[in-house]
Amino acid sequence: MPEERALAEAASAYVSEWIASARRVEAHPTGRRDRYGRVVARIDVDGVDLAERLIARGLAQPWRGRKADFCSGAYLLPAAR
Repeated sequence: MPEERALAEAASAYVSEWIASARRVEAHPTGRRDRYGRVVARIDVDGVDLAERLIARGLAQPWRGRKADFCSGAYLLPAAR
């Protein structure tokens, strides 16, 4: 889906820029692994939760147990469109 790819690229660029200027990036493992065996962790950038920031900017959505139609616009904020 082209819209989903564009949002993924925007999120990646935003995170790369934010981390490049950060003083501190911390990973806080939850003790869980995903279905591919990857460690699930909360990431803080200068004390700010990365996931919450991406959600607030319309670049991510909360996980609700299954993939949702992210690109329908329901999660997009005007600044992220």
